Amino acid sequence: MKRFVKFVTISLSLFAISTTSVYTFANDLTNNLESELENSVIKLIEESIPFETQIIADNSLKKGTTLIVQEGIPGMKEITISQQILGDQIVSEIVTNETIVAEPVVKIIKEGTKPVNTIVCEFSGIEYEFTDKYTMHASAYTDIENAPWNGITASGLPTFIGMVAVDRNVIPLGTILYVDGYGVAIAGDVGGAIDNWDIDLFMHSYSKAMDFGRKNLTVYKLADQTIDVQALRAHENK
Repeated sequence: MKRFVKFVTISLSLFAISTTSVYTFANDLTNNLESELENSVIKLIEESIPFETQIIADNSLKKGTTLIVQEGIPGMKEITISQQILGDQIVSEIVTNETIVAEPVVKIIKEGTKPVNTIVCEFSGIEYEFTDKYTMHASAYTDIENAPWNGITASGLPTFIGMVAVDRNVIPLGTILYVDGYGVAIAGDVGGAIDNWDIDLFMHSYSKAMDFGRKNLTVYKLADQTIDVQALRAHENK
């Protein structure tokens, strides 16, 4: 009976030692893990904020054209991040704060909605934009051999196919036009019989001028007032 009691006592002692050892190991492991996790880093980064683009319709601009009124500028924000480090590994990241340093500036663009009027030259196939359109009373003229004004125009330019006479009070001299059935022209001459909405078209010969007669034609004021009409018509007539 005494031996049995002694055996039980020893067994209990061993169990107590074993339990204590396991508890101590687990507690040490937990403490070590907590110690490792206590290693945290506060990180501050800057991040760009994209700007928005605002488009405004504008009927003073031609359709298909745009105008940048204001350039867009990205904004900037600062982000504070808390990182938990375990050994040499980042185990978690938490954004703790965001501060806008600079607000983005909106980009503003005007987009044209004004209709664009064009005419296609029946001789060259070139498309021209025009700003005004008139109905004019057309006639034709030519140089008169041995006349003192032969080949001379009011603008100082010589006569050529593309030279037209107008009332300078209605259409200023130097205005670039397109005349239906005649082509690109310059208002470079005047005449005593030319009044108001009359227009006189230069022809190479008297017979062609007579054949033309008198008729109403549509005349367009071209948007491009820099065209060298003399050079253009000379190229077309080659």
